[in-house]
Amino acid sequence: MLGEAGIDALLGMVTGGISLAGKGGKITKVIDKTEDLIEYEDLKKILGKNAPKSFDDYKYLKYNEGKEYLSELNKYLIKYPNSNRKYYDAMIELKKKGIDEGIFLQPVKKRAFILPSEKNDPYHIMKRITERNITDDMLRSLMDEAKCMVSQWGGTRQPFIGEKGAYVIVNHGDIWVYKTAWLKDDFNENNDIIIEVLNNVGL
Repeated sequence: MLGEAGIDALLGMVTGGISLAGKGGKITKVIDKTEDLIEYEDLKKILGKNAPKSFDDYKYLKYNEGKEYLSELNKYLIKYPNSNRKYYDAMIELKKKGIDEGIFLQPVKKRAFILPSEKNDPYHIMKRITERNITDDMLRSLMDEAKCMVSQWGGTRQPFIGEKGAYVIVNHGDIWVYKTAWLKDDFNENNDIIIEVLNNVGL
């Protein structure tokens, strides 16, 4: 992972010291393709799997997003080293669509229990899985097939979302407890958009 000095050096390489802006404030100066390609290969060595997935993506990043994007991506990867750029990109794209659910991360499986919890409605999870015909095996399979997890409430509440359904677990001291769950047939519009965006970024 890059430190501050590393990211500053990288940003200098990516932007090439260019400060020219064209229409809409986006950089429009055209650099020789060979130079761009050399820079792209260097960037892949630095960022590894989190580098832009194609040369075209790199050029778009270099001339349209540049310093701010790479700086924020680097902060995300330092704070969440087990995640990767695809989850960051999905989170940013969803925010543009007005969906700000929390921090999108690579799923980390956890052992969770179906137990009474919460003072106001301790049997909420039992009611939901019964009315939605979700068996214990189906509930646990949703964790295995989740495309992403979302960190909420400082990481103590974590929705897991996948093609077949979603569920939420909450932390109670030393254990995780299922809060609620629903299958694809019960997805709302936001759930559908989240799955679409996850697919679009390659998850």
